[in-house]
Amino acid sequence: FFLPDNHHFLYSAGSPRSSSEPSRTLFVGDLDSPGRTKLMTTDSLIVTYAAGHLLYLRGTSLVAHPFDPERLTLSGEPKVVADGIGAVPVAGGDRFGVFSASASGVLAYQTSASVAVHQLGWFDRSGKQVGSLGEPASYQSIELLHGDQRATMSVVDPVRRTRDIWMFDL
Repeated sequence: FFLPDNHHFLYSAGSPRSSSEPSRTLFVGDLDSPGRTKLMTTDSLIVTYAAGHLLYLRGTSLVAHPFDPERLTLSGEPKVVADGIGAVPVAGGDRFGVFSASASGVLAYQTSASVAVHQLGWFDRSGKQVGSLGEPASYQSIELLHGDQRATMSVVDPVRRTRDIWMFDL
């Protein structure tokens, strides 16, 4: 994941999970240097940056950890943003968290990673639903794009047993 300066990037390295202990190390790399900076160990396969925070899964909780992208340092303690976040299992026992955040901090996440039917909804910062998006379907892999103006996602078609990519104007 590239940081706002477009020269530094986040990546994780590690071995497949064999226990409940964190098995990945999160690093910051630099396009202009072969070196790297270790940030932390984590059990999250996906770590992203938005609005001054690194976002990642800790168990089934989505957490936000204050991060300075200029100094490339973490500060304070991570805070839980949401619980019960869905995670799709992948090879080696890892899990791919079902969440995305835009640069401005708008967050999209799924609380279940099953192929069940869901209704996409908009919520204010207090957790109150203020709207909905699209028809109920099996949405996965949601990504916010273009300054929060569009969203893409994969949608399972249970009849054809395929997965299609949809784009919504928000």
